[in-house]
Amino acid sequence: MDPPSAARVKSTLRALVDQGTTVLLSTHVVDTVQAAADRVIMLAHGRVVADVQTSDLGMGELERMFLERLKESHEAGRS
Repeated sequence: MDPPSAARVKSTLRALVDQGTTVLLSTHVVDTVQAAADRVIMLAHGRVVADVQTSDLGMGELERMFLERLKESHEAGRS
């Protein structure tokens, strides 16, 4: 998506969430998640590896957590 389209999608998703609508979004674009979501559930290999409120995360923390949990999941898959 080009930047103007991505901004419109994030804005629309945020408006829906603010109205109390539940939005299920599957994406690897972490900045979109942080901009649009109140709660993030990360799945890896069909298992929940994180369940956090975005308000509890600082800038860049969601991406760091995503990369950390992904690495842990891959390492566990090799065991």
